[in-house]
Amino acid sequence: GFDDRTVTTLQTWSVVSRNRITGGWTSALTLGEGIDDSESITGFGTFDYKTTQQQYLWQNDFTLPLGTLGVVLERRLERLHTNEQFETTSRDTNSATGVYQLRYGDLALQGNLRFDDSNQYGSETTGGIAFCYRLSPSWRVTAGASTGFKPPSFNDLYFPFFSNPGLVPETSDNVEAGVYW
Repeated sequence: GFDDRTVTTLQTWSVVSRNRITGGWTSALTLGEGIDDSESITGFGTFDYKTTQQQYLWQNDFTLPLGTLGVVLERRLERLHTNEQFETTSRDTNSATGVYQLRYGDLALQGNLRFDDSNQYGSETTGGIAFCYRLSPSWRVTAGASTGFKPPSFNDLYFPFFSNPGLVPETSDNVEAGVYW
C-alpha cells in the first residue's frame, strides 16, 4: 500500500511596540511573519510547499470628545515556494481600516470601513454599522449590517491534492437584528 504523508512545520513570530503618544492617543506597531512549510510524500511523488506571510501593522486609537476612533494601516506580503508551476506565487496587500465607537447613555453605536488593495485581486471596500439600545436593565435591542471580502489563501488555491486554483475571493453581505433579555 501507499505510505502517503505530509510533514508540516509552522513557524510564527511577531514584535509589538505599544505606546501612549498623548493622553487620548495610543499607538501599536506590529511586525510579524508566519511560515507554513510542508512536504507531501505520495505514491505520485514528493511535493514541497512553503508559504511565507510577512505583516506590518500600525494601529492608532484616539479618544474623542464623543466616542473613540481606531485607525489601522496594514501591509501583507505573501510568497509561495513550491516545485510546481503556478501563475501567481506572490501577492502584496495594503489595507486601511477605520472604526468609530460611541457609547452614550443606553445607546451604543459602531461604524467601520476597510479598504484593501491587492496586486492579485484589485481593490475592495467593505464596512458595517451596528447599534444597540438598552431598553431597561434586562432588555436590549440590536441591529447591524456589514459587508465582507476574503481572498483565498495560497493553500486554498494550490496545496497538493486539496486545493482549487479556480477559487475567487469570497464576498458577503450580512444583516442582523436581535432582542435580548
